[in-house]
Amino acid sequence: MRRVAAQLVRYAAVGVATNLLLYGGFLLLLWAGLAYTAAMSVSYAVGIALAFVAQRSWTFAHSGARGRAALRFVACYGLGYLLNLAGLRLLVGQGLLGPAAAQAVMVVAVAVFLFVLQKTWVFRATEPSARHHAA
Repeated sequence: MRRVAAQLVRYAAVGVATNLLLYGGFLLLLWAGLAYTAAMSVSYAVGIALAFVAQRSWTFAHSGARGRAALRFVACYGLGYLLNLAGLRLLVGQGLLGPAAAQAVMVVAVAVFLFVLQKTWVFRATEPSARHHAA
């Protein structure tokens, strides 16, 4: 349990730093005249690359196959992207929030979703010693 708590703290630290940087980029792109969905898409793509390096090496200390983890990470973020886009369109399209506030809400929702997927699928611990003892 302590390990999961430590991972969650590291995940949150990486996530906060990355998302603050990317949210700033999102706002800058909005200011430059890009549509809110395009601005989110650009910032999301940059975030995937930054987050993979940090989450793999620091948060989850993953030593498994990098290529497989990278493919799963991209798939995970693809799902997160769709969730983010759908939520953004819903919140903005229904007039519930403006684009900036809606994206702030979606950052939190998607972060929780992505932690669960990364912990249980992308960077899952293989625990080879447990398998060897069972044999």
